Amino acid sequence: MTVIVVSVISLWYGEQYIYKIPERVMPVMTLFFIVAIVNVFLAQRSGYRPIGIYDTIHFCLSYPLLEEMVFRGLVLPLLSSSLPSSSSITILGLSVTPAVLISAFLFAICHLQYYRLSRMSIRFMIFAFSGGIFLGMIADHTHSIWLPLMLHIEFNVLSVYFSRRRISVGS
Repeated sequence: MTVIVVSVISLWYGEQYIYKIPERVMPVMTLFFIVAIVNVFLAQRSGYRPIGIYDTIHFCLSYPLLEEMVFRGLVLPLLSSSLPSSSSITILGLSVTPAVLISAFLFAICHLQYYRLSRMSIRFMIFAFSGGIFLGMIADHTHSIWLPLMLHIEFNVLSVYFSRRRISVGS
């Protein structure tokens, strides 16, 4: 239901990346593949443990879609149009703009809602912040959420896979 509400809101918001086909894809492909490979290793230590089929479906599909629509599809372009785009930080030739950093920080804060402030919640927030930077860089450069959405889904699916694998090996 929330995805539908965000989709409807985005139709009235002109500068958004939700429905756009990715532009300038080739410059981000190196970063895309690096993040895809790093996801395999980080997902093994993510600590995410969805329970049941509905939680798993939401965790693997609904949450990444909603989060990408909100943070990279709506918030990032809004911040990009409001803040200076100059950046002194570049990674693989792509700028880490203030808009990317702020949207990544908001993305990380959003992940705190599920946990009390603890060592584990700090780890989740660090994963979310660093992931938000790289996903934001890709979305900001391509003006689309499609590549970040694929990486986000990949990370969550791998987190579920490794979590279930640990449980079955431990049994």
